[in-house]
Amino acid sequence: MFGEVDHGSINNIVFHLFSLGTCMIVAGMISIVLLKELKLPLRVTRSIASLLSIGVAYVYYQTFF
Repeated sequence: MFGEVDHGSINNIVFHLFSLGTCMIVAGMISIVLLKELKLPLRVTRSIASLLSIGVAYVYYQTFF
């Protein structure tokens, strides 16, 4: 789909941004579902899910860049 890309091409950048966004959304959704089972207030659940999503983004960045 993206063809041959070098390290700095725009296709490579778009691919990584799309992948990063997908990982962050999925991590946030999974953590919200799991944290709702703990019967925490919604504000706390959203805050923890956001922090976990940022953590996933950091791990992704460290892994692929």
